Amino acid sequence: GRRRGGSGTVVKSSVPSTVSEYNQEISRLGKEGNWMAALKLLSDMQPAGFPPNVVSYNSAMAALNRNGQWKKALDMFQELEKQGLAPDTISYSSALTACSKGSKWRRALELHKEMSEKGVEANEFTYNALIMAMENGGETQRALDFFKQMEDEGIKANVYTYTAAISACEKDGKWEDALGLLERMSKEGIKPNLKAYSAAISACEKAKQAKPAMGLLERMTNDGIEPDTIAYSAAICACGNAGLAEAAQKLFEDMKRSGHKPDVVAYSSLIRACSAGGQSEKALE
Repeated sequence: GRRRGGSGTVVKSSVPSTVSEYNQEISRLGKEGNWMAALKLLSDMQPAGFPPNVVSYNSAMAALNRNGQWKKALDMFQELEKQGLAPDTISYSSALTACSKGSKWRRALELHKEMSEKGVEANEFTYNALIMAMENGGETQRALDFFKQMEDEGIKANVYTYTAAISACEKDGKWEDALGLLERMSKEGIKPNLKAYSAAISACEKAKQAKPAMGLLERMTNDGIEPDTIAYSAAICACGNAGLAEAAQKLFEDMKRSGHKPDVVAYSSLIRACSAGGQSEKALE
């Protein structure tokens, strides 16, 4: 609503006077981290004579997801359907995002099925959330299957989709799949981020593939991405598993030089590498 101020200027009053204004306000509150006020505003709409529409619920779900309230976001999706409203692509994507945050991969599968049956179109946000839900639920193959399905539907993957798929590979030590995805990313002109590189290095580490892990660490540095503690530790661990004492020591020194404090994983991996390489006393220096 708008009212005129004393000097004739238009002052925005605090009470919205259209459904669209309510929706904008719910969205704004969510972005400011005030999800409780966003929900309060949604509940005020009906009594004020402004029945909430799909956008109102979508805005509220976004506010909840943004502020770590994934359970409430899923409840909100059910409420939307209970009100007789038809969820759209954004509604489903928000519900799937909530599933990914709560590692509810089975619920995500149900929602995807329901979405397909109702003929609601999926977009890259839908698939990002779906792949992340599979990844967080430890369902690596399903995550990769959805990645392929997305491509088959002609939807372009973005940096988040690739990163989620690579993270899924990491969980199972599918290092070749992880490297393949990194290659495709580069071919598509999408620059891998820190999380994508770290996950790929961790996948190599789990599969005891030291050389690819070291290669990735070098590549990310050349790409202008500063490896973090996780990336360094995973690479050192890969060297440790392979008994490559000198390589592990070099990485350990690089890690310290770049200002990263080695964690327990880095220390124990270095000791393991040196022990395997018959240099136990080196590790203790």
